[in-house]
Parts: sequence; C-alpha cells; structure tokens
Amino acid sequence: MDQNSTHTATAEDEFIIENSASSELAIIDANDGNMYIDGQVFEDQGTLTAGGTNNFIIEDSSGITVAYIDDPNGDLYLKRKLYEQ
Repeated sequence: MDQNSTHTATAEDEFIIENSASSELAIIDANDGNMYIDGQVFEDQGTLTAGGTNNFIIEDSSGITVAYIDDPNGDLYLKRKLYEQ
C-alpha cells in the first residue's frame, strides 16, 4: 500500500475510487494488487462513523462499517488492521 500517493490510473488499473469531483482517491493495480491512496491509513479505529455523503463505505453482512475512504482527502479508515502479503 502506498500512502499519500501521486499514482495515476492506467489501463492496467482495475478498480478506481473517485471523489465527488471525479479526482482519484484510491487505485488498485490489477497486475500486482498494489493499492495506492491519496491520504493516510488509520487502523484499529474500533467503531467507524463514516459521516458525510460522498465517502466510499465498506460494510460487513450486518451493515456495520468496517472501512471507508473519505472524500475529499482520500484517507482510509479501518476498523481493524490491514495485512499486506
């Protein structure tokens, strides 16, 4: 994971998260699985309150927010830890 990234999406990038102004906030490279985010990563947040209306929110099957990327900063908030391989 590359924080505070200036990575620009290419044809090889399979998953792109944009903010409300269509600026890229997060990019996942389909070739190697690397993730690039514009902001910082905040792990072990316990309870997450995504707030706002333009955040990219990931919930579990019970509807509990487990991660989100905020708009417009591109910070990634995680309920627990991120493990890289």
